[in-house]
Amino acid sequence: DKLTGMKRIFIQAFATDNPVLMAATPNYMEQLELLPEAEKRAKKYGDWWTYSGQVFTEFRSEHFPDEPENALHVRDVDIPSWCPKVLAIDWGFQAMTYALWGAAFPNKRAVTYKEYSVKEKTIDEWSTDIADRSVNDYPSLITLDPSAWQNRGTELTIAEQFSRAWRKVFSKDPPLIRADNDRIGGKMLIHDYLRWKPIPSFYIEGEQFNLEYANSLLRLNGLEAYNSYVSRFVPKEPEVLPRFITTKNCPILINTIPLCIYNDKGNVEDVAEFSGDDPYDTFRYLLKAIDRFYRDSQISEKRFNEQMEIANICKRVQETGDQTSFYRTMEIIDAKRSKPLGIRISPRRFGRRFSHV
Repeated sequence: DKLTGMKRIFIQAFATDNPVLMAATPNYMEQLELLPEAEKRAKKYGDWWTYSGQVFTEFRSEHFPDEPENALHVRDVDIPSWCPKVLAIDWGFQAMTYALWGAAFPNKRAVTYKEYSVKEKTIDEWSTDIADRSVNDYPSLITLDPSAWQNRGTELTIAEQFSRAWRKVFSKDPPLIRADNDRIGGKMLIHDYLRWKPIPSFYIEGEQFNLEYANSLLRLNGLEAYNSYVSRFVPKEPEVLPRFITTKNCPILINTIPLCIYNDKGNVEDVAEFSGDDPYDTFRYLLKAIDRFYRDSQISEKRFNEQMEIANICKRVQETGDQTSFYRTMEIIDAKRSKPLGIRISPRRFGRRFSHV
């Protein structure tokens, strides 16, 4: 306790250690068998990793028999050399300096595979340590706690000192960005990556697709409403769950995630700050950066899909001669983009004059 200086000691006890309880409720142990596995483990075996107020109750460092095989976040994973690597860092001196290496897999799964932790080392020392540990897997992106850019009365900021140490090892500037410190958004993103239960599909089996209704949506509400309606009739591919996996090489992170509890003195949706929460903050920074990587990748995919859609529209115009529908559709697509498509096209000769800027 910070006020009294007293320490707490946890002494594990089992229900069978309570003779009064056992005498009053002889079948108590059988009753515990009916509980969900996590609650049963806490009450029957004294495994209190799951407790009141815990934030990330979906996190599993071991598999429970009554849950699916994919309900497990700690596994052995081979990290291919071609996977983009992201390095996240939360710095400190009296507090922990913690670094976490992660890989972005093409199935939108994030894997953490290496960590670094130290206290009371200078910025140059821990920066050099982290750079040395990145020699064999150079990161595509480094996300550093945003406070590292603050002016603290020294000649160089912490971010600049880190960059200087990095250049000594690699002879080039690090791919450094300010970490996204959106605490609530980061917490919700972690929930999404830890989720091992699929979200119910909006696919409606048996409902008939209405082409006239779909076309009216396209004319009146635009392409987004049209695609949203059409997607209801397309069975979704199974999700790869959970989206987050960590190897056993990250024991500090594995031990920290279950310790996160809700903040009962401020924003009740946020995780309460606690001594040793640096790995949690770093974890948020890492997933934010990896999720940004996936979103940027989807932008290219979206433009490719738009090109394919425009090409199909042009083909239909050539076959039907319906130029009015073509121009209406192109106006809808153009209006939805922050940057206009810049279409210069003749429906009769779309093959030559098609241009997508």
